[in-house]
Amino acid sequence: MRARASRPPVMADVARVAGVSHQTVSRVLNDLPNVHPNTRKRILRAIEELGYRRNLSARASTGSSWWLRSGKPPRR
Repeated sequence: MRARASRPPVMADVARVAGVSHQTVSRVLNDLPNVHPNTRKRILRAIEELGYRRNLSARASTGSSWWLRSGKPPRR
């Protein structure tokens, strides 16, 4: 039987290794303030250790234009 290829790391994996929430990882990835410098270093170390790379197609599928893809205009 063939061994299953391991999946690429996701943000939750980075958060688990760094000991923080996925929201804190997101803040670091988006270069937002309010993250302690030591925490930021820990997250960046976890990203490097895991080989985490952002999924740009997943990132592009989020945002305010979701209704264009769904065909449903936003409620007002």
